[in-house]
Amino acid sequence: MCEDCQDVQSMLPSIESFQARLKLPKVNYVFYEYFFRAVMGEARWKQRLQEDKRLGTTNAEAFTHATIQNNYFSWLFQYKCSREGVGLKTEYEYKPPAQEHADENEENHEDKIKIFCGVLGDGGVEILVPEKKGDDYRYLLEDSATREEYQAAMERTRIAQLKVLEDLSDGAHKQTFDDAVGKHSEYSERGAEEDHQTSENAREERKKKKRKCLMDLKPYTGKGVEKSAGSKKRRCKGWSDEGKKFFMDMIGEIKADIESGSHDKWEKVYRQIIETIETCKNVGDDNVSETPGFVVNYDHLYGNVKKHGV
Repeated sequence: MCEDCQDVQSMLPSIESFQARLKLPKVNYVFYEYFFRAVMGEARWKQRLQEDKRLGTTNAEAFTHATIQNNYFSWLFQYKCSREGVGLKTEYEYKPPAQEHADENEENHEDKIKIFCGVLGDGGVEILVPEKKGDDYRYLLEDSATREEYQAAMERTRIAQLKVLEDLSDGAHKQTFDDAVGKHSEYSERGAEEDHQTSENAREERKKKKRKCLMDLKPYTGKGVEKSAGSKKRRCKGWSDEGKKFFMDMIGEIKADIESGSHDKWEKVYRQIIETIETCKNVGDDNVSETPGFVVNYDHLYGNVKKHGV
């Protein structure tokens, strides 16, 4: 996902954007495609799509959010370490323009808050968030939707996204992001110094430092649970009490959306998106099938395999 964000020059969504859930349906689409689908398993996901069933369980969805909450910054640190200088930007690095210049540079301002939305970020697609209880989510294509409803969808998404961005600067996750950036800078500097050392001990020590950084960035499974004042010895392996509380709170939020009918309405739109993507793929496959393809010379292929003893 980090590579995909970098390829399209979009910002990696923050934890807060993922947890906004149905308020930011395009980011929620990314949550479904990159995370929820993986937790449920590809085969079961496709089966539920075909059977028109709810795509996942409440517990699985809550666990997916808890996993992101726990691992987000360790994943980011690991990606930065393996892809030095890629320039990946996240929502936590967003700096709102001065109010007096915001209106003057409105178009540039919109470009600065381009959040990664997968295939929905290419333009021409919006999801209208219901304004009143009982209204449906609506999947809108710019070519077929009315100008009024398309602009309304864009405006509601923009307002919800700006609200998330405004809250990031004071949030606890911003401090964790700063810690991750600091750890990465320190790790990179030490790595540059140790590149001249080829000893096995130096390499092993660097691996230990990396593992420690990764564990320190996991709030629910990486740090010790306080047993008594001044002690942080872990009582047992597994999730901390704070992690379990987050999981239960998220279950409550999801159940509330299910009871209100919002969850089902959102998944209906998600299915429409998937159907549209599959239709486009099928059209593309039909066009490709008309062109001549390659003929694989298996004798030559297996001859090389035997030759090299693979």
